Amino acid sequence: MPQIIFILLLLSAKIFAQEIILKGYIVDEGKNPVKNAIVELIQGDLKNSKISDSLGFFNFKIKSGKVKISVKHLSFKQFDKELNVYSDTLIFIQLSTWFIKFNEITVTATRYQANTAEISNFVEVINSKTIEKTSPISFSDVLKNATSIYIRDYGGTPAVLKTISLRGTGSEHTVFLLNGMRFSSYQNGVLDLSLIPVDIIERVEIIHSNLSSLYGADAIGGVVNVITKKEEETVKVNLGFGSFGLRKFNAGISSSFKNLSYLSSFSKIYGSGDFNYKYKLADKYITLKR
Repeated sequence: MPQIIFILLLLSAKIFAQEIILKGYIVDEGKNPVKNAIVELIQGDLKNSKISDSLGFFNFKIKSGKVKISVKHLSFKQFDKELNVYSDTLIFIQLSTWFIKFNEITVTATRYQANTAEISNFVEVINSKTIEKTSPISFSDVLKNATSIYIRDYGGTPAVLKTISLRGTGSEHTVFLLNGMRFSSYQNGVLDLSLIPVDIIERVEIIHSNLSSLYGADAIGGVVNVITKKEEETVKVNLGFGSFGLRKFNAGISSSFKNLSYLSSFSKIYGSGDFNYKYKLADKYITLKR
């Protein structure tokens, strides 16, 4: 009987001798511990995962041989490596910072403390890439495809008076800002959209909300903030032609000197509105303009 027990103990010792410990620490580029990192270990058909603690520590009980280790964390690039482990091993893993590029974020102050979940302002941004794709002739062309905007056109050519209606309100109920400074008239709140050259615009921020508490009673419809392009030493000349005798000329120059920067632009847009049509006179057709 004692001999049988002795054999069982030997078998048990042999089984436990096959398991080894793989442990390690996860740090960032500054040698600081990285906690809450997901550590996955694959060995053959077996897969196990753990989460690093506040010291960046983790450990696995594995069989000797080849293993694949993977470390994932939202703020760092994924780490993958294959190891040959035949005895208890301690490893150190350094993760590289991973920057996530989000879309452009617009922050509008409300001048009072508020929970972000309770702020209902809808901000629409028209960036320079979108403006270039649409090839607008005037500023009204930049805004015409935006949400809840209606352009009031008082003539056929781009240079004629054009105003905006935002969220169903009148043109006097929308405030225009140029780089955050009020641009619309204090007298009647109306701004002629044809006065703003398209070539100086970097992006347009449209706030679809009642902001009368911030910008006055004429901001019931919302606010349109025009951001101009950054100063660059450039000289630009543009020519454009279109139907109905449309002609467009634009010239601009921009530069900077120490803390002073300037941008000057000249635009001329002309459209006769005439088109050719045929008129039958007696037995022949003549071409007229209308």
